Amino acid sequence: MRVWAIAVAAVVTATVSTAPYSLALWNDADTVDAGAISSGTLDAAIASGQTVPTTATTVALPSLSGMLPGESRGEAFTIRNTGNVDLAISAAAENAYLGFDLSPGACTAALPPGTPLSAVPVRVGDPIPPATNASFCLRITLLETVSPSLQNQSVGAYEIDLIGMSSR
Repeated sequence: MRVWAIAVAAVVTATVSTAPYSLALWNDADTVDAGAISSGTLDAAIASGQTVPTTATTVALPSLSGMLPGESRGEAFTIRNTGNVDLAISAAAENAYLGFDLSPGACTAALPPGTPLSAVPVRVGDPIPPATNASFCLRITLLETVSPSLQNQSVGAYEIDLIGMSSR
């Protein structure tokens, strides 16, 4: 009897492993259209203020000396889409003593808050069409939690990373 069970198990195993079908409860196949693949150039330039950018990919940010806790300062910059596809901008920034937010448009005296920035990039503003300039306002705030012992001291370097990507 035991030999018979082993022989049956071997035949079933051989049949299942060589069968040209699946034992899945559901199986389906469908044809997918190839679709269109397109390419483009994704490129940008940046300039401080309202200056029309040409080829620069970096811009120096201002010194923040003399700031009081809770005080904000704005820095305007312009990005030009020098590629031939729409350019979406994401930004990231991180500093233990400074807060950053970014908004599309020019800086105004009131410096309204924009999109808060952190170490994780976040998309800011609408996509920039090719051969078009877009203004942005970076608001930098000395956090109110900064210790008085740091008065007239450097609170460390800061950097804003702008990431451009196709909006498609």
